Amino acid sequence: MRISSQLFLLLLAACSKGEEAQQAAVSGEAPDKTAEAVAEDDTLPCALAKAKDFRPVCKIDKAQANGKDLWIVRHPDGGFRRFVIVEQQDGAHIGAADGAFEVQTKRVGPNLEVKVGEDRYLFAATPEPATSAPAG
Repeated sequence: MRISSQLFLLLLAACSKGEEAQQAAVSGEAPDKTAEAVAEDDTLPCALAKAKDFRPVCKIDKAQANGKDLWIVRHPDGGFRRFVIVEQQDGAHIGAADGAFEVQTKRVGPNLEVKVGEDRYLFAATPEPATSAPAG
């Protein structure tokens, strides 16, 4: 089967868009994006494909879908990961919005290291609540 070069480029471009952007392109609606960024700029330290060191080369977009906060982390090679932020009684938690890999998290100083497959991301974390000593 032959695909014309214009159709091929269109398909290739569609593969790099997030799910919301693809749906918006089909329906003609704009995705529901917040104007907030994680930092002053939208960079996020990441260590991709088993890299040892974090580098500020990933970009982050925030969006809303079905009433939930989504963070779309874009890799410099065009790949991306989508995370869902879930509010619970003990605070906010981050999980994979899609994909087969489980999210693993651990505190690293004031940050939260999030690992999905072979990729790691370093998010600024909210401070842990102080534990109060029993009155005595």
